[in-house]
Amino acid sequence: MRAYHFSVPTLRKAVQHEAAKKGIVVEPPGVLFEAVSGKERASIFACPTRTGAFQGFSALREGQSLPPQSTNAATLIKLIDSLRRWEKAGAVGQLALLRKQMTLRWLEHQIEIIACGEDFSSKLRRVEPNDLIQAQKVVGGSPGFGVKMRTFNERKLAPAAQLLTEAAVLYQVEGAREWGAAATRLAFQPTAMKVVDGVDKIGYFQALLTHRTLLRGAFLASVASRRSNADELITETA
Repeated sequence: MRAYHFSVPTLRKAVQHEAAKKGIVVEPPGVLFEAVSGKERASIFACPTRTGAFQGFSALREGQSLPPQSTNAATLIKLIDSLRRWEKAGAVGQLALLRKQMTLRWLEHQIEIIACGEDFSSKLRRVEPNDLIQAQKVVGGSPGFGVKMRTFNERKLAPAAQLLTEAAVLYQVEGAREWGAAATRLAFQPTAMKVVDGVDKIGYFQALLTHRTLLRGAFLASVASRRSNADELITETA
């Protein structure tokens, strides 16, 4: 059995079988437990009962961090694997579902930072309308590519990958044909990332991370399309 504490959600710790049978104390604010048998996996994120009265959502601001990794590519691989693990885990206990969602968003944010840089990521995370324009200006490459990504409105992965790749080719973004689909997957649905059998994972992700303009465009398109679809939903229900 393996355990992943909420505070360091990518860090695996072994749990001895005999200790698991006797019962495990769940450390606050929560721990994801994963049992593995051959190709079968089962996981659950458990949170202990809080002591004292709930004083507001500020009490949920427990910090999360990443253990040191040798390269950005290695960190990215671990983040994607962790995102899959946390997505699949059931949630039990007080505030477990909320903390699980917090962890998923945190993992996605770390992926974004590695792919695009922290400064660019901070521009994507702001909510004012003009902030995406600021992000658009530093995507890189042709200004037209940045505009195209800021006005992107496709959320489904397959058509988004096609449209984004076509735009990147049109504006002569380096690596567009070879890496357009991969950049889209990383930005729109990281758990859909696949590496062909026999291909070195570290080398694959190292190569992808060299295409910063393409990646920034993809992550900008992802944020723009989410906002566009949210605005459409609000308009339809108003």
